Amino acid sequence: MNKVFINKETNMVEQILKVETHDELPDDYFPNCYPVIDREGKINAYNLRYNKDTKEFEIVEGVPAIAKVKVIKQPTVEDFKEIKEENEELKARLEKLEELLNVR
Repeated sequence: MNKVFINKETNMVEQILKVETHDELPDDYFPNCYPVIDREGKINAYNLRYNKDTKEFEIVEGVPAIAKVKVIKQPTVEDFKEIKEENEELKARLEKLEELLNVR
């Protein structure tokens, strides 16, 4: 089963999330969307517009079916610690190089 979140302004599919029960995610999970339950799990594309009158999805020409999304890893505390350590090492190397340049 999918919980399909539809953009309130455009009625276009915004998010498709697999769920076990219809109340697994709150209806306001995405504030700019309203949910539609896809019990058969048939909805798998983003080029669909939801028709509130017929309660059916319609294909929108010219919109790609699957969004090409690149997920960028969010830095963790550990990542920041590693970067800070690397920065300290680079500062120490720079200071040594500057000392060598000043000696000559």
